This record gives sequence, C-alpha cells and structure tokens, in this order.
Amino acid sequence: MKRKILFSLMTIALVGALVGVGVHAYFSDIETSTGNTFTAGTLDLEVDSENPWTSTGVTASNMEPGVAATDVDLTCENVGTITGDLYMRITSVTDSGNTINEPECAAEGGTWTSPSGPCTGNTPVDDISTQITLNCEVDASPVTGLDNVLLSAVPGTWTLIQDDIAGSGTITLSIGGTLSSSAANEYQGDRSTFTIELYLAQDGQTPP
Repeated sequence: MKRKILFSLMTIALVGALVGVGVHAYFSDIETSTGNTFTAGTLDLEVDSENPWTSTGVTASNMEPGVAATDVDLTCENVGTITGDLYMRITSVTDSGNTINEPECAAEGGTWTSPSGPCTGNTPVDDISTQITLNCEVDASPVTGLDNVLLSAVPGTWTLIQDDIAGSGTITLSIGGTLSSSAANEYQGDRSTFTIELYLAQDGQTPP
C-alpha cells in the first residue's frame, strides 16, 4: 500500500514538472530586414566614345622612308563598374602591292610599257610589313612586346597593355609606325592592313 502511494506521489510530481515546463514564460525579440540583394558588377570597354568599337582605329598614308607616321591616339574607357585589365593583339597582317608606278616597276625588274603603264615582267615585292616598325604606347609609356617591333613580327597573341583600370577609368593608347629608311622603290604605293583587338578582362584574369 505504501509503495502504491509513493508511486502515485512520484507520478503526480513528474506530471506537474512537465506541465510546468510547457507553460514557462520567456522574453524574446525578432528583427526582419527585407529587400536584400546581390547585384553583379559590369565590365565594358568603350573606344573613342564608341561601344561597340566599329571605326577603323589606325590609318597612315603617304608614309616616307625613315619618317615616323603621326601616332593615332585611341581613348579607351572602362565604362563598367568593376576594375579590369586591358589587353591588345594585332592579327591578320596582310601585304599587297596596292598600286604600281614606273619606279616600282623598274625596281621589281619589270618594264613600264607606255606613259601610263602597265608594268610587265616584274617580280612583285609585296612585304611592306617587314619594313614598318610599330610604335605602341599607353599614356606615353612604351608597351613591351608591341612597341619598336616590326609589323611582320607582331606575336598575334594577347599582350597586357594596362592593368587595374577602375570603373570610369580612361587611358590613351597611341599607335603609329615608321617605314624603314632602307625601303626602296619596290615599296612605293604598297600597303599593309591589319586587325587591332582590345580585350578588357576582369582584374587578374587573362583573355581565353
């Protein structure tokens, strides 16, 4: 009998303790912030106020042996919001005879058939890119690998020309060339065309 009473008292105490846990009050507070966002930055290159760049960037005519053509200045601006590194490469260098006159005809071993030509029997020398030395500077500082290099010998690979261009940052890229002082009559009127590519990469990254 005593055991039953003791067991009953223990059961009542346990139930009372559990009930007490269930109804125990406590203080609290909660704060809520809404409208939180993650937004990607932008990286965007503008050249001479063009975006995309569609104009012919560099043109030099009437080049003379031993005389540097006037450099062409290209304004390059990162109109994005994050910092980028600017790379450049020159590709698709192509030489052509373009036009031929009497002095070039004679220098190439041909015969100028009349006062107005044409030239016959000549062996064309159409490699004027081997006679043109590039000038390439950024903000008046030479670009290693592209400055003082023959156009025919440009690597055709990406060359870093300026790192850490912040959003709204601007640089001046100057490109020109000098026709060799040893370029003789066989180069009169000849032309070399090429492609300039500029690549703005995320800071610390490289072109593919």
